[in-house]
Amino acid sequence: MYVYQDGKQVRRFPVSLGKHSTPTSSGNLVIMTHEYVTVFDTPLYRITAFYNERITWDGEFLHAAPWSVGSQGRRNVSHGCVNLAPRNAAWVFGMAQIGTDIAELPVSQRAQETSDRHRAEAELGSQRLRRLKRQFVQMLDQIFGDLAL
Repeated sequence: MYVYQDGKQVRRFPVSLGKHSTPTSSGNLVIMTHEYVTVFDTPLYRITAFYNERITWDGEFLHAAPWSVGSQGRRNVSHGCVNLAPRNAAWVFGMAQIGTDIAELPVSQRAQETSDRHRAEAELGSQRLRRLKRQFVQMLDQIFGDLAL
């Protein structure tokens, strides 16, 4: 994984993506949420992961995956997530914001439509957060007077 800032590469991290049976989405993906701790609870496994950044509403994340460090940069072994070493995941978690682009890869039309839907969902989530913030400030203004935030 290559990290760019202002058009210049600033970091490079080995990753493990989804294995053949559970591939990672491609296309124009964005960070949709930041979740420091997430429990992935499926019929096949239950794990707690740290430094989670959602990239699809279908359950794909960038996250720390200490169990796959030996495969990162060599083999794709995840169930669809982007696995990073804990230190690398912490760095990305600290730098990326909701709405940050994380991948721009050539994709099929179907995959492009899916990634466009994910981008629209992320924007909708950002709009909801802004609306909730305005409502919260209005509520505080009603309780405490004009806060001029």
